Amino acid sequence: MSLLQMYVCVLIMGSIISSAIISKKWKSKLLHSQKMMISMYSGNSIGLLVGVVLTMVISGDFFTLTILGMVIGASCAMLFCWNLGITYILGGLMSGLMGGMMGAMVGSMVHISQLIALTNIFALLLVSSIILYPIFVESDRPISKAWVLKPFIVFLIISAILVGGSSLIHEPVFLHNDGMDH
Repeated sequence: MSLLQMYVCVLIMGSIISSAIISKKWKSKLLHSQKMMISMYSGNSIGLLVGVVLTMVISGDFFTLTILGMVIGASCAMLFCWNLGITYILGGLMSGLMGGMMGAMVGSMVHISQLIALTNIFALLLVSSIILYPIFVESDRPISKAWVLKPFIVFLIISAILVGGSSLIHEPVFLHNDGMDH
C-alpha cells in the first residue's frame, strides 16, 4: 500500500469518526433537508474518492473495480451518516453506491497523473462535507463577514492539509494503469 492510499484511508476513517462525533452533538439542531444534504454530499464524496483510489490498485478488471467501488463507497457512506437516522443512512448509502461507480468509471478513463489530482479534489470534497454541520447549524443567523470568512478560512486550511498530503507522492507508484485499458 502506497503513502497516498494510506493517506486516503486515514482521511476516510477520520471523516467517519468526525461525523459520528459532530452529528451526535448537532443532530437535533439540523432540519430534515440539511441532514439529507449532508448524507448525499458526503456519500457521493466518499464514493468518488474510493472509486478513484481503487482504480490505482486494481487495473484492467473494470467489473470488479466497479463492484468494489460501489460496495466500499456505500459502506463508508452508511457509517458516515449512522447517527443521523435511517432515512439519511439510506440516502448516504445510495449516494455512496453511485459515487463509487462514478469514481471507478472516471478513474478508468484518465491517466495516473490525473488520478492523483482527482484524488486530491475528491478528498477536499469529503473533508468539506464535515464543514456542512456547523454551517447548517448556524444557517439561521444573519449573514455577516465573520460567517462567510470562517468557512473560507477552514476551507483554506483543509486545502493546505490535502496539498501537504499529496506532497508525499514524489513520483507515480502505480505505473500499470495508463488510463487506456478499456
